[in-house]
Amino acid sequence: MRVLHGISEVAGQGSNSVKGLRKLGIKAEMVTYRTNRMKYDVDYDLKVGHCKWFYPLYILKVLRFAVPAMFKYDCFHFHFAHTLMPLGIDLLILKLLKKKVFFEFHGSDIRWVFCRKQYPYMDMPSVNEKYRKELKRKITFADGIILHDEELVNHLPDVGIPVYIVPLRVSVNDFMPVYPDKAVKKPVIVHAPSARKIKGTEYILRALQEIDLDYELILVENKTQAEAFELYSKADIIVDQLLIGSYGVFAIEAMAMGKPVVTHITEEMRKSFPEELPIVEADVSSIKQVLERLIMDASLRHELGVRGREYACKYHDNNKVCCILKKIYMGKQNSLLSKEMFDLVNQQQRL
Repeated sequence: MRVLHGISEVAGQGSNSVKGLRKLGIKAEMVTYRTNRMKYDVDYDLKVGHCKWFYPLYILKVLRFAVPAMFKYDCFHFHFAHTLMPLGIDLLILKLLKKKVFFEFHGSDIRWVFCRKQYPYMDMPSVNEKYRKELKRKITFADGIILHDEELVNHLPDVGIPVYIVPLRVSVNDFMPVYPDKAVKKPVIVHAPSARKIKGTEYILRALQEIDLDYELILVENKTQAEAFELYSKADIIVDQLLIGSYGVFAIEAMAMGKPVVTHITEEMRKSFPEELPIVEADVSSIKQVLERLIMDASLRHELGVRGREYACKYHDNNKVCCILKKIYMGKQNSLLSKEMFDLVNQQQRL
């Protein structure tokens, strides 16, 4: 079986999936329109830019790759609602050729488009009606929809297509754990405010200003991936986000590095995850108390770091999760609830 992931990269989910699938004997490859700022490994970078004067050239580049690709691959795993060609005009051809098509949604590509569920302290964006219609049309061509947890389930349109919960994929073996030192009296707190309004950065900074304890704060901004991970490795506490209500790739990478992670997880979402999830829950109202406790308790920081590494290896190792992806592509995996799928991942042999 030949599988193509693309045509956007989202937090390494395409490239990490490809790596895992290859170890299972799947001929998997990754293509992107343009170079990802985090420099994830891809097989094909079409280098499509944004300059309107070069649109004819960009179209030729896309067609040159897309036309043979539609015949070369058996299964197409699209990320962030982007397909081989603009507006998804390739989808009808793919279905006529009896190819399998899966859409994996990651967050802002589907959140609020069909469901107007509000999130506390977050401004709801306006609806782009054109995007809504285009997205619903694209989904009707899919053999399945892939989500990494149940947070986005209610944001999907009702089109009668199987929905698979597939945990986020991280190459945990790429991370050497550096657990917090129990002897540290002045812990280093790291926060990466990549999207301040979504992360709740203002509430985090406000809480830290009110804490009368000894700590060092590092804000990771405008750094290369290598520079960012070097700073994360120095952390005793990593604060992710306070508003979304679930955890993402950054939290998993932090756990893989052996760091205690603070993020907002709603009570409903926590019930859908394995019981041993070691992430420390905090929201806008509790972040100050949570950070004070972690700053004062070095043993707790170390314990959470160890448990986090174990959790990442059990449930988010890309090699194990891709065993599930392979079954989905081959039509041998039923749609399961989030907790059942996490249990199934844990049962897979680690490669």
